[in-house]
Amino acid sequence: LAGLCLALAVLPVRAEIARGLVEPSAILGRDIPYSLYRSDGADADARLPVLYLLHGHGGTANDWLDAGGLADAVAAVPDLPPMLVAMPGLGNSWYVDSDAFGPVATSFLDEFMPAVETRWNGDPRKRAIAGLSMGGFGALHLALRAPDRFLAVGAFSPAILPPGAPISAIQRKLYGSVFGEPFDRRRVDRADPFRLLESLPGNGRLPAFYLMSGDDDEFGLERGTIRFYLRLRAIGAEPELRIRDGGHRWRLWREELPGFLAFLARRWKAEVAPASHRREAISRRPR
Repeated sequence: LAGLCLALAVLPVRAEIARGLVEPSAILGRDIPYSLYRSDGADADARLPVLYLLHGHGGTANDWLDAGGLADAVAAVPDLPPMLVAMPGLGNSWYVDSDAFGPVATSFLDEFMPAVETRWNGDPRKRAIAGLSMGGFGALHLALRAPDRFLAVGAFSPAILPPGAPISAIQRKLYGSVFGEPFDRRRVDRADPFRLLESLPGNGRLPAFYLMSGDDDEFGLERGTIRFYLRLRAIGAEPELRIRDGGHRWRLWREELPGFLAFLARRWKAEVAPASHRREAISRRPR
C-alpha cells in the first residue's frame, strides 16, 4: 500500500509513470519492488495490454525508464495502443527458482503478474514479456515455463549459450550462487531456454518471439541468440531476429525498443496467439 501512495509523475499527453511501487509476495516472503508505465488515452474501464520488462544483471526496476528511454520509444510508435508496462526489480536472481533467491519464477508467474493486472486493469490475454541480457534469459525462461500465458516475448542480447558451450569464469561469476554453491552446471541446464523449448508438449502453443543482439557482443551472446532463432525456425515458429552493429550496450537496446513495441502492436491488434507447433518438428531440429 505504501507504494500506491507515491505520486504519479505525469508526462505530456502520453503516460503516467510510478516508481517505488511494491507488490507483496507470500511465496518469496518479501515485497517485489517495481516501476510502472501507464499510457493515457484509455477508457477508464478498458483492460490494457501489458508488457513486463526485465532488467539485466546489476540493474533495477528503473532501468528501462531511464537508460532504456521507454517513454520516447512509446512515442515513436504511432500505432501502439494504450498499454501498461511493469518493470520489477528482482536483483541478480536470473528470474529462476533457486536456493539463493527463492522461488522467483514461481512468484512472478503466479503472484506478481496477476496482482499487477488486477491492480492496474491489465489484460492477461494480451500479455508480453521482454528483457535484456540476464533479463533476456529471464524472459525466455519464464515464457517457456508458461508459454500459454504470454502472447509475445522479446529477448535483447539474451544471456543464453548454445547447447554444450563451455561456461566461462566471467559467466560463473555473474551466475553468483543462483545455480549452486559450488556451481552446478546441471542447474543451469534445467533452467536453460534451449532445454525448456525441447521439453514443450508437441501440441502446445508458443508465444511470438522477437530476438536481437549486437554483432560484437562482448560476451559472444549473438551466437546463442542466432542458434535459438534457428531452433525456433526448425520447429515451425516464425521468430523475428535483429542483429545490429554494436556490443552489449544500452544504445543498441534503446534503439531497438521501438521496433519491438511495433512488433507487439501488431500482435495485440491481431489478438491471436501463434499456431501450435508439434513435438515431431522439435525432434527434427538441426544441431
